[in-house]
Amino acid sequence: MEKFNLLRHSLSGKALDAIAHLQWEESHYALAKEIIHERFGDSKLARNSHIREIDKLLERGLIQYHRLESFSETLSLNVKALLALDNSYAELSTATMQRILRCLPTDLREKFIRKLAKRKLSDPLITDLESMLEFLNLTVKVRREAELEGGGFPQRDSRRPTFHQGEPPASKPRHSQHQAYTPHRATHNFFTSGQKQSSGDSNQHSKVDKSCIFCGDDHESFRCRATLTLQERRERVIQQKACWICLKRNHSAKTCRDGPKRNCAKCNGRHYVIMCKKAQLDTASFMISTVPTTTTTEATSSVH
Repeated sequence: MEKFNLLRHSLSGKALDAIAHLQWEESHYALAKEIIHERFGDSKLARNSHIREIDKLLERGLIQYHRLESFSETLSLNVKALLALDNSYAELSTATMQRILRCLPTDLREKFIRKLAKRKLSDPLITDLESMLEFLNLTVKVRREAELEGGGFPQRDSRRPTFHQGEPPASKPRHSQHQAYTPHRATHNFFTSGQKQSSGDSNQHSKVDKSCIFCGDDHESFRCRATLTLQERRERVIQQKACWICLKRNHSAKTCRDGPKRNCAKCNGRHYVIMCKKAQLDTASFMISTVPTTTTTEATSSVH
């Protein structure tokens, strides 16, 4: 029973759905392993799947600060999966680094370039991609610690000048020196060359961010199938400054007018099942139809 429990909690996306119909019994563990191996045991298919995931991530263009942790985790997960499938850091670095740099805000891009130069002095053999993953991981860690110490991430407009009551704010210059860099959006596999500009990029960052607060993907948060504990989900809600009831950003539960159409099926509370502590051991109880990701390599490795 313990093995089956560990297997189910190590899966997400299509891999989890593939065994969701099985009863949670010890006798079904061998059958679950067989299903996973048949569906996801092909290394070529797994490799292509992780390549697509990185492509999807980098095609989103310039990332916002509150999505940096999700970006770092997704990139690191898929790079490590490709390394396990006999790709090398050197090969992946050549294929992805320029696109990764275009996704970073200008200040982070400049910090990375400076740190990379120093890192090369101490370790000339390290690849740019290895250094990038280290940089992203450290940046996320520092920001998380700063949030815990200071009660939240600093606001992005904290550098704006203040003005006294009754005094109108200064007019905004026509060309701001902090204007965000908008990259061309890639429409190709990262192992091929060439780029094509997307006409929709200019309006990309004016839209309200409705991405998932747990994984950063483009689906509603209550439909997320990311393998997280209840404590991890609660931390993400706090980090994203989201409402506990509707899981949407920029308002509190006290003022929430949204949320589930009916109370939680597990405890009758006013929240989605995904945030219920009684539902944590029963992943199949999440009434979710959207599948955001496929972690096929993890699924394959977890059953051996």
